[in-house]
Amino acid sequence: TTLLAYAAEYGRAKPIRILLNKVLDPQQLMQKRNNKNCTPLILAAIFGHAKAITTILQGVSNPQQLAEQWDGAGITALINAAINGHVGVITSIFSGVSNPQQLAEKQDKSGQTALFSAIHSYVSTLVITKILESVDDAEKLIFQIDNKGLNSFTYALRQGNMEAALLLFDKANDKASLLLKTNNPNQLAAIKMMKPEIQDMFLKKYNEPNH
Repeated sequence: TTLLAYAAEYGRAKPIRILLNKVLDPQQLMQKRNNKNCTPLILAAIFGHAKAITTILQGVSNPQQLAEQWDGAGITALINAAINGHVGVITSIFSGVSNPQQLAEKQDKSGQTALFSAIHSYVSTLVITKILESVDDAEKLIFQIDNKGLNSFTYALRQGNMEAALLLFDKANDKASLLLKTNNPNQLAAIKMMKPEIQDMFLKKYNEPNH
C-alpha cells in the first residue's frame, strides 16, 4: 500500500493535500491504482471519508474525469458511496464535479447506477434523496433503465424495497408512466408481484388530490 492509498483509505486529508501540492501533475497522481484497481478517490468513497474526497477533487485539474473512473469491478466512487450509504461522501462528490447529472447516470457493468445500488443495498432513503436532489433532471434518472430493462422504481419493487419505491414514486412527475402503463413487460411483471395491499397503497397515493 502506497502512502497515498493509505491516506485515502484512512481519510487523511492533510497528507493528501501535501502530496498533491508536491507533484507537477496531481491528476495523474490521483489516477494511480492500488492492487485492487482502486484509485484514491474510490478508496476514500468506500470508507466514507468526505473531507478526503473534497481535498482530492479540489486538487486535480479534471475532477469530473476522476470521479467517472471505475474500480476493478466496474464501479465508480459514487456507486461505492451509495452501496455503503455514505451520504456525506455523495455530497462531496457531487459538489466537486462539473456535471453531477452525467456522473449520476454512469452505469456499472450490469447497467445499474448509484441510484440502483442504493436501492439494492437497502441503505437510508437519505442516500436516494441526496442523489435525486443533486442532479438537474431527477425524472430522467428515475426512468433510466439497466441492462435488464428495469427502471429504478421497477427495480425497487422487484427488490421488495417499498420504502425506496414510495420515495421514487413521490419524486416522479410522470406517475402514470411509473405505475399505470403496462406496455413494458418488466414493469408489468413487477407490479403483478406486488401484494394487493401494496398496489392499493400506490394507487391511493396516485389518486391523492395534490397529484
